[in-house]
Amino acid sequence: MQRLSALTMTLTPDGPVDGLKQRNDLGPLLQGALMERVDAGYAALLHQLPFNPYSQYCFWEEGSLVWRISALTDDAASYIIEPARQLDSLEVRSARLRFEVAKTSLDTLNIESLLKDVGQAGPDKLRLQFLTPTAFKSQGRYVNIPSVRLILQNLLMHYGQVYDNNKEGYEETIEYVDQHVRVLSYSLRSSSFGHIAGGGRRIPAFVGSMTLGLRGNEMTAGLSRMLLRFGEYAGVGIKTSMGMGGIRLLTA
Repeated sequence: MQRLSALTMTLTPDGPVDGLKQRNDLGPLLQGALMERVDAGYAALLHQLPFNPYSQYCFWEEGSLVWRISALTDDAASYIIEPARQLDSLEVRSARLRFEVAKTSLDTLNIESLLKDVGQAGPDKLRLQFLTPTAFKSQGRYVNIPSVRLILQNLLMHYGQVYDNNKEGYEETIEYVDQHVRVLSYSLRSSSFGHIAGGGRRIPAFVGSMTLGLRGNEMTAGLSRMLLRFGEYAGVGIKTSMGMGGIRLLTA
């Protein structure tokens, strides 16, 4: 049975960090530093997949950079997380930054345990925090206003691609869940994310939080809880391997 793994690293900058670098623009640069340590054959394989089996994002907290790297499969944990766990320091050459690794922690979750959420009783209100800029893409356009449908559809498709190699859209499931999950409250603001290959262009996005109410039978509510919990590892929306879509799930 596959496992979800998440490595959280607290990085202390070796020197001053200016205001620009304290934004989430470091996400793509950290991805580059991470990929430098990944086996070339596995890195080539990642380029062929419709959804990456890993995500990563960072945010600043009390002068330190918190970097969370998640793997959705055992192979991804072996090839991506294990090399990162060996780091005592990290140099991001493209940003001329160097960090010391002050603290690390690793948590894992069996897919079997995750799936137990479906069909079991649980909280009917959940608070979803969008820690880094989040956006979706629909019909070739960026969407920076979240909806229950976009969030759960993205997570369900990501889950299906990684574990079931399922390329279907799960339209009936999404329609049903969308009817039974509603936004109770929200505190969101517009944001943006640097497009690493966009010549200075930025992706319109959002950050903040929303509280969701789960209605319907336990199967429906359980599926929603499972997908949102999965999202803490997978991220939600586009470019989650570059630092977008980092989320945290809390009981409301």
